[in-house]
Amino acid sequence: MFNRLRRFFAPPIFADEEKTRSSQFVIHFSWVAIGVIFILILSRLAIWTDASIISVLTLSAFIPLLLFAQYIVKLGHVNMVSAIAVLGLWGLLTYLAWVADGLHDAAIFAYFVVMIPASLVLGWRFATVIGGLSVAAIWYFAVMEKQGLRISHVDDPISYARDLSAIIVLVGVLIYLLITRWARTLQAARIELQERLRAEEKLQRHANYLSAMNEVSMGLLNRLELRPLLESILLKACRLIDTEHGLIELVLPDESALCQEVGYGSFSKYNGTLTPKEEGMVGSVWNNGETLIVQDYSNWEKRLPEGVEAGYTAAMGVPLKVGDIVIGVLVVAYTETGRIFTPEQVGMMERFASLASLAIDNTRLYEQAQTELKERRNTESALQQNEERTRAILNSIPDMIFEISSDGTFLDFMASAELTPLMPPSQFLWKNVKDMFPAAIAEQTMFALERTLATNQLHAFEYGLPPGKETQFFEARISAITPQSAIMMVRDISQRKWVETEREKLINELEGKNTELERFTYTVSHDLKSPLITIKGFLGFLEQDAANGNVVRLKADIQRIASATDKMQMLLNELLDLTRIGRLVNPSQNVDFRELAREAVELVHGQIQNRGIEISIQENFPTVYGDRRRLVEVLQNLIDNAAKFMGDQPAPRIEIGQNQYERGLPVFHVRDNGIGIDPAHHDRIFGLFNKLDATSDGTGIGLSLVKRIIEIHGGRIWIQSEAGKGATFFFTLQTEPAS
Repeated sequence: MFNRLRRFFAPPIFADEEKTRSSQFVIHFSWVAIGVIFILILSRLAIWTDASIISVLTLSAFIPLLLFAQYIVKLGHVNMVSAIAVLGLWGLLTYLAWVADGLHDAAIFAYFVVMIPASLVLGWRFATVIGGLSVAAIWYFAVMEKQGLRISHVDDPISYARDLSAIIVLVGVLIYLLITRWARTLQAARIELQERLRAEEKLQRHANYLSAMNEVSMGLLNRLELRPLLESILLKACRLIDTEHGLIELVLPDESALCQEVGYGSFSKYNGTLTPKEEGMVGSVWNNGETLIVQDYSNWEKRLPEGVEAGYTAAMGVPLKVGDIVIGVLVVAYTETGRIFTPEQVGMMERFASLASLAIDNTRLYEQAQTELKERRNTESALQQNEERTRAILNSIPDMIFEISSDGTFLDFMASAELTPLMPPSQFLWKNVKDMFPAAIAEQTMFALERTLATNQLHAFEYGLPPGKETQFFEARISAITPQSAIMMVRDISQRKWVETEREKLINELEGKNTELERFTYTVSHDLKSPLITIKGFLGFLEQDAANGNVVRLKADIQRIASATDKMQMLLNELLDLTRIGRLVNPSQNVDFRELAREAVELVHGQIQNRGIEISIQENFPTVYGDRRRLVEVLQNLIDNAAKFMGDQPAPRIEIGQNQYERGLPVFHVRDNGIGIDPAHHDRIFGLFNKLDATSDGTGIGLSLVKRIIEIHGGRIWIQSEAGKGATFFFTLQTEPAS
């Protein structure tokens, strides 16, 4: 029962603080009003008049109404109850004034009592309405009294004083409640302001912490260089703790000591210094791997003289850890007296250090990766240069390179810069050499391959293609790379072979030239010596003939000297012509061979006509390419030589023709039916100064001259003849410029 009463009389508390204050104001005022009404009722009962019964009943009705209003207010309907109570109180006052003294009644003054709670609880709009109604009632009573429609009477002083006292009490209570409410409101506002300032300060610190964490996170994402990242981390840490002194030291790679990387404030002058384990705050944090807070640095047992000299009052060291490994230490310090590190700051710094550790480790890894990447790029660049150098070397190698297995199967192929394989690689790769090459070459290749794999030494051999004709020559070099495979390098040596052949030909030709030169020297010295001996001998006879006066013999000796001189002149001219061949060459041209034959016949026409020789020239000769003048000399010498050695042939005949080819070159011939030449002398007739008949005309240079001209034109000359059966000279000539 007591608890129920206590709960009934206890002021209500709502979630809305303003609503709570309004309800408490209404309940307090209602209790005061009940007390005042109860006193008024008692006073009216004590001073009883006829009019007292109405006011007593009216006032008594207000007590249960106010109690019911309290109950409604406790249910939360503050505004509704307040509005009903204010309107009811205003109506009650107006009624009391109406039944009593009207404008002169004390109830008129109570309008102020109604307006005050109306404005406090219901707001200025409702208070304005109540004020308007009050003014209207006052003017209504005044007009009624002015017109005599209402006769006012004055209460006795005791009643009037009683009513005014009640009004003053109510106004005093209202003023008290109003002041109390304002004081409580101001106190609540002051407390709220302080709480808001503390919350804003806390929010600012948290915002600074989040900003620092965000910047460290951005550094982690952006992978800053290590030095700028450390400076940024230290600056943010000092701002979080609101200090100007801090440092970051990192563990050296060999873990022998810590090195101060960056310092802020008084720590900045120690950058680069080393700290061993357990020395000072940094060494202790590194050794223990836990946060260390010293609130009184000057009395700390492990203090350093430098810290005491700098005036540090409090210091905090936080390990920078990746997993369980300490990679560094972050230290911040205060120099202001009375400042200490709060648990909130410690927790914030530990969280900040965790993220900073990740950023530092990530940046280290990034720098290491950049270094490795740079080294890799340098290596790749060097490899690329080596590859390009190797490719250039391989591209310049004139050899085709094959990888071949021990059973002769082609495994791989590398093309040559100069050689093109006889078939695409797709047609010979993974096929056997025995199936791709002629038997002789395949057998030679397998023999060299077996020798190479058995001895692990280079083996080389040469072969020609196609076999039997050898228009191309190759050299193969085989070198083992594994016990089951080898590298075969094939090089075209056709040009080398041609050079060797040409060299042999030149050597043989030079040997022939040397022999010919020796014979030429001997012959020249012998044949030129004979006319000189003749001249010298007959000069002695001339002296004797002149002394004896033998004119006839003198003339004969002079004639012999002249003949010897002419012979020497002719010999020297022919030698001069022989030496000019191959040096003084007329421009080559395409010439019809029939025209050459007709021109040569015209040059020896006199001798042919004197001997009565029949000349036969074939029709439809091919066109030849060469020095026209020299080719005419060839035919002229051959025709002249044939006419000279006709002997006693009754029907001499010379035939010029062409009816066969040799290696693509036409074979021409000059055939006669003269005395012929014994086969034993066929090789001698083309020698210099070789004359089979010493009594015949000429010097023996003619056929040597013919051979020289034919060879200069890229052909060859030979003879078919027997003694007494005539002779046929065959020779070949080019039909187009030689390649």
